[in-house]
Amino acid sequence: MEKYIKIIKNSKLFFNISEDEIKLILNHLLLHIKDYKKGQYIFNIGDKINGLGLVVSGLVHIEKEDFFGNRSIICQVCENDIFGASYYYDEEPLPNNILAATNTTIMFLDIKKSLNLQNHCCDKNLKVMDNFIKIMLKKNKDINKKLDHISQRNIRNKILSFLYDQSLKNNSNSFYISFNRQQLADYLCIDRSALSSELSKMRKENLINFTKNYFQLNDNIKSLK
Repeated sequence: MEKYIKIIKNSKLFFNISEDEIKLILNHLLLHIKDYKKGQYIFNIGDKINGLGLVVSGLVHIEKEDFFGNRSIICQVCENDIFGASYYYDEEPLPNNILAATNTTIMFLDIKKSLNLQNHCCDKNLKVMDNFIKIMLKKNKDINKKLDHISQRNIRNKILSFLYDQSLKNNSNSFYISFNRQQLADYLCIDRSALSSELSKMRKENLINFTKNYFQLNDNIKSLK
């Protein structure tokens, strides 16, 4: 458990909470810890989530699959981030698949108990709940950002919207993204071949440069704003 605590103390859920306090909280909230292989499903459509998921290591994708089997990535959950909160609280069946995008370790927490912790750790509990609320607000903002990207009128504008956002997030015109080509296509809800074709056109027009998941926005891209 010690090795996990040293990792999750850096999570936003346990922000400003000491390792000793985390131990006390986990004594009440921890359900279990489980490892998943890359590509393995953590939950499938129709499942009920049995605990709030905290990614100890790895990367998780929440994916939507339509009637024809086409997939789109709703969001990705990185190390020390959480997933499944709303469906865990509501106890409703999942409308999406949740899978490990890499080899992943998940800590499942019974966050519902956080309102009923003993008085001696009440202060720590309040910190956890305050952090939890802030995380959920941030997730709502991220969803709105994705809606901004995919609501653009054409493929180029979807790509530009995403890349501009990544540039701002990294405070640089050069940055790595966490998606491969198929994942980026799924995230932006476009066909992979169409994505690759448009990226190639943008590079020929000297708007961007890229190597795999490393991108650079060139100065003349500003003329498109």
